[in-house]
Amino acid sequence: QDLIHKFRVANSLLDINPDSSLLLFTEILPQLLFESDSVRMIKSHIGISDVYKNKGQFGSAYDHIWDALLLAEEFQDTLLLLEVHEDVGGLYGILNKYEEASGHFHIAMGLAEGLIHSGDLSEARFVNLYYSMAVINRKSGRYKVAMAYIDTCMTLKSKLDLGIANTGYLDAELGRNYLHLNQIELAEEYLIKANTFFNERRLHYEIMTSLFLGDLYAEKGSWIPAEQFYSRCLLLISLYNSHTDVAKEALQKLSIAQYNLGNSREAYDNLRSAFSISDSLYNSRSSHNSDLFQIKNKYAEEIKKKNRQILEQNSELDRNCLL
Repeated sequence: QDLIHKFRVANSLLDINPDSSLLLFTEILPQLLFESDSVRMIKSHIGISDVYKNKGQFGSAYDHIWDALLLAEEFQDTLLLLEVHEDVGGLYGILNKYEEASGHFHIAMGLAEGLIHSGDLSEARFVNLYYSMAVINRKSGRYKVAMAYIDTCMTLKSKLDLGIANTGYLDAELGRNYLHLNQIELAEEYLIKANTFFNERRLHYEIMTSLFLGDLYAEKGSWIPAEQFYSRCLLLISLYNSHTDVAKEALQKLSIAQYNLGNSREAYDNLRSAFSISDSLYNSRSSHNSDLFQIKNKYAEEIKKKNRQILEQNSELDRNCLL
C-alpha cells in the first residue's frame, strides 16, 4: 500500500512540484520492477520522461519514454501505448521534426479509435490528441490547419460537456495562432485569459503564456509590458525549474525589450547571460537529432530481434513436428 501511495503522490506532484515527483518515481521504480507491476512501471517511466522534458534534459527524457514504449509493447497495453506514442510525438515536436511527430500522433489516434470503438476509452481522449496536432501544425507554420484542430477540440469539449478541461491550453494555442495571423486583439484576449488560468492554479505553463504575452507586446511595440512578461517568464523558470529550454529565448527577448526602453546595460548583461547558457541537448539540435535517430534505430533493431526470435521459434516447432 505504501508503494501505491507513493506512486499516486508522485503523479499528483507532476505539475506542481516536478522535482519531488521525479525523486518519488525514481525511488519506487526498482520496487515496481521487483513486484512486476508493469502498468505502474510504464506510467513511472512516462512521468520521469515528462519531468526531464520540462527541464530540457531531453536525452534522459528519451531514455525513459523509450523504456516505457518497450514495456508497453511487451505487455501489449494499448492504452499506455497510446500515451507513449503521444509523448514520443511531443519530443519529436520539440526538435522541429514535425513529420515524425505527426506520425506518432496518428498512431496514437488509431489506437484511440480502437479503444473508443471497444468501449475502453472515452471520446474525450481525442481532445488531447487534436490539441497535440494543433501544436505541431502551429510550430510548422500551418496556422489555419492548427486553428481547425483547436476548433475541433472546442466542439468536442462542448459536445461532451467537459467543463474547464484543457481550457487554458486551448486558449493559449488560440492566442498564439492569432498572433501569428496578425490578429493582435484576439491574440491578446486569449493569451491574457490563458495566463490568468495558469496563474490562478499555479501551473507551470504560465511560463509559456508569459513568454507568448511578451511576444505579443513586443509585436505591438509596447516594451514595458513586454519586459514585464519576459521577466515573469524567467522568474517562473527559476522558481519551478521547469520549461528551462526557453530560458535562452526569454533572455534574448528580454534584452531586446530593455534595449528599446533605453536600458542598454541591463540589455547587454541579459544578452551575455543568454549566450552563457550551456549549449547542452536543447541548443545542440544536431545532437538531439542524433539521439532521436539512435532511438529510432534501436527501436528498429528491437523489432528485427523480436522477428528473428519468432522465426527461430517457428523453425524449432517445424523441426519438432518433423521428428
